[in-house]
Amino acid sequence: MTRNLLSMSLLWWTRIAMLIGIAASYLFMSEDLTLDQRRFVELGMMLFAANHALYMLFPKRFIWIFTADLLLALGFGVAIDPKDHTYLLFYGIESMTLMLMTNRRQVVVWWCGSVTLIWAVLVGVEYVQTQEITLFSNLFNYGFFVFATVVGWLIRYYQQSRQEFAKLYEELRAYARQVEEMTAVRERNHIAREIHDTVGHKMTALLVQLQAGRKLLEHDRERSHETLLHCEELARAALQEVRLSVRTLRDEETAAPTVTEALRRLLAEFAKMTGLEAKLIVQGDLTLISASWHPAIYRIVQEALTNAKRHGEARSATVLLAGVPDSIVLEISDDGAGVAQIQPGFGLLNMRDRVTELGGTVQFTSVQGEGFRIEVRIPLQQQVWRFGGTTA
Repeated sequence: MTRNLLSMSLLWWTRIAMLIGIAASYLFMSEDLTLDQRRFVELGMMLFAANHALYMLFPKRFIWIFTADLLLALGFGVAIDPKDHTYLLFYGIESMTLMLMTNRRQVVVWWCGSVTLIWAVLVGVEYVQTQEITLFSNLFNYGFFVFATVVGWLIRYYQQSRQEFAKLYEELRAYARQVEEMTAVRERNHIAREIHDTVGHKMTALLVQLQAGRKLLEHDRERSHETLLHCEELARAALQEVRLSVRTLRDEETAAPTVTEALRRLLAEFAKMTGLEAKLIVQGDLTLISASWHPAIYRIVQEALTNAKRHGEARSATVLLAGVPDSIVLEISDDGAGVAQIQPGFGLLNMRDRVTELGGTVQFTSVQGEGFRIEVRIPLQQQVWRFGGTTA
């Protein structure tokens, strides 16, 4: 049995116990009851118990059960002394139970309106029979009915809020799991991208040096030895890059103080390792470039040079970095073999992801036999400060 079912069952057993207890109080607290009144009280107790059994058999018919109890409590108000307002206690217990079972507005309005109407009618009957109204007793017992109704509504509101909080908590946990999974996937992609960009770059240069060393080995052993030493340095650097990438540590912050200096070092090292003729052109105000963009720009140029040498067998490449009033423009072109149809691989897709993360666009163009061209455009965020001025 679930907690809700157990709570509802306990509620109904408590309800019937209180109804029978209130009815029994007529027998023990009223010594001047007639025989017919006592029989009515005993019959009322049995009818309350019968209604309880009917609810256990037909729980969906609880509205009819409450209607029967409404009329039965009315009987207590009519059959017993008109000055005795204990019958309102029945309505208080019933009202609290009803508030806990439903929040349907029509049912609540019907119930409260019916009880209030019955109370008003019985007060009128009392006045007709006795020519007086026991105001304190009426208000006290009717106040209990109102109090029980409000308490029942508050308890139900608390239960609903608790259920909603539990639902929100489960949704929050599910969202947290999704965020954790997405973070893990993003971190794996980040590490894979770093390994591809850094190690792939070093391995391309290493391959070029090994090919050059093999050719020099036949007729120039001294230069071949220097080339092999250079290959050893490249392999050691590649190993270090792997370690840094696996630990997700980036060394871009210490690579160079500015993006221009970082690109100059990159092109110089790549030209030295591969023999590629590289040219860097800088235009405009590069202070517009955010420091957080430097790693992405560096990796894009690195990947473009690697692809130019590895896939296009280019002999020269040109990098243009320009700061224009509304955006940053990065263009990389080479004189490699080019392709008739561009099919982005892992490197180009990573490049596109980096640009997209910065809110920019990237365009790849190529003509067979005429090289490859990459154009990146990153819009600048507009910031406006106003100072001074006068008001009319």
